[in-house]
Amino acid sequence: MDKSTWDPLLKFESRDYLARHYQRLHSRSLSASKAHQIGACFTQAREYFTSTFSASAVVKPLLLYYGVASLCRAATLLKDARKTESSLTPAHGLTTCEWTSILSEGNTAILELKVRASKGLFKEFVNAIGNSQSFTWLNESNSTGHFRKDFGEISFISDNSELTLGDLLSREHDLHSEYNIAIDGEGNVDLGLIVAGGSSLKIYFAISDRNNDPKKIEEMLRQYKFPEIVKYSVQPHPKFGQIPQLKTMCAEIPGKGEELKFYAPLAYAQDRDFGWIVRPLPNGDNLIDIHRMAIEAYILGMFSRYYPARWVSLLTGETGDIARTVVINAVARIETQFPRQLSEHIL
Repeated sequence: MDKSTWDPLLKFESRDYLARHYQRLHSRSLSASKAHQIGACFTQAREYFTSTFSASAVVKPLLLYYGVASLCRAATLLKDARKTESSLTPAHGLTTCEWTSILSEGNTAILELKVRASKGLFKEFVNAIGNSQSFTWLNESNSTGHFRKDFGEISFISDNSELTLGDLLSREHDLHSEYNIAIDGEGNVDLGLIVAGGSSLKIYFAISDRNNDPKKIEEMLRQYKFPEIVKYSVQPHPKFGQIPQLKTMCAEIPGKGEELKFYAPLAYAQDRDFGWIVRPLPNGDNLIDIHRMAIEAYILGMFSRYYPARWVSLLTGETGDIARTVVINAVARIETQFPRQLSEHIL
């Protein structure tokens, strides 16, 4: 394990640091009992993550999920002053849906594996840390601005809807190439830039020879569920307007100041010529990175645990392994990014 991955979390195994941090969070003292409970979760999580470094790929997803679950428990106990180890629900908070039937189609169906939220850890974790994350956008002079957006309540934890592994991985911008290969198509991330102006938010989507079909563009825009006040127009690239070939579809939403955050979708790498913009999930939810990774870790951990023959055949390049690369990269991504993401939510 890369030392830098865990360094920001190591301090939470210190009794004195926990007491000081807890006091700042809740304006109340931390009991010795709860300090031990929180510290033990961080220690256990570190050992799980350390073990994944030398573990075979055959067992890594399961160890990784246990590490993720331990970190979720630690964060929940830390952020929710009402929770104790004994009051946490002893369940994952996620339930598999029809996996045996889905996998009867072979390993090519791995991206169709479905889960549903239930009572337990995932819901408690979401309630403890919320659904907000820091992002960047551009101002009208093309300088990068920083803001934090709260995407609000997550319907998934209460509406009995289902999510597939593909729903999640198709929205990871750093896995888009591997995902597109796996499905021989396009995922749910789009090239684009967000510009916050004095009187509107402008969301620019790249138009190229590969994605200039009006029907496809219309369907893409529909999925973002922009408000009715939005206006669409073909515009030059916001940074390179002098290059006529760089056309964009611009969604302009009137607004000022803080209200512009409300309309901003999930977006990444806005300091580049074109960054990434992520479509909402089928039920309209926008899950921040750490919540998506927690569900991905659960799916991959349970798949490797309860369908080991399927998992090994995926790893060893047998028929139906087209999703192999995106799945392996998803495991590596969780291993390196989940602890870093968690530190941002609890520090």
